[in-house]
Amino acid sequence: WEMAFELDDRFTIPNSIEEMLVVGQKYETGSGRKQNYNIALFLYKRALAMGDPNASRHIELVQAKINNYLNEYYRLADTYLFGFGVPKDLERATAIIKKLIAEGYTDAKVKLFPIEEKMAEIRVAYIQKGELFEKSRPIYLESLQIAKNYYSHAFDEGYVGIRERIELIDKKLVALGESTEANQTARENTGVLLE
Repeated sequence: WEMAFELDDRFTIPNSIEEMLVVGQKYETGSGRKQNYNIALFLYKRALAMGDPNASRHIELVQAKINNYLNEYYRLADTYLFGFGVPKDLERATAIIKKLIAEGYTDAKVKLFPIEEKMAEIRVAYIQKGELFEKSRPIYLESLQIAKNYYSHAFDEGYVGIRERIELIDKKLVALGESTEANQTARENTGVLLE
């Protein structure tokens, strides 16, 4: 795993090995500070680099905690991604992984790929279904509305490029609606259907 984090302005790196271990342990346990394994690991590695052989034990423990923490969140993301015991929710799965990335666990980006891939498959399926209804002949108001619904789902799933197509269908719906109203009026008044 790889870590990245920003230290706030109030944080100063302790000067002595002993202080690094004490402050590192506070970050590791959340004692008197917000728990942050990345900062604890940073301090332990620094203490090791300064010559404290006991720091390696702290490093191993924190790395194990980080791995457990990440694995728990990865399993949770997979639960929503694949719908294990819960409804599938790609947005929630994405939010979980993005939370890890925001916390500095940059390796979590690798977990975004299958989620984004699944979302892309869903968008493509919505677009293909929309095209079937949009291109059906003869053109019916209902088929265009269904096509628009599929395109709107693709848009909601993150495909912003479909927006122009939705707007085009809106124009077709207005035109078809006006044409349908004219046909209805003509049929009622004359019994003749306009083409």
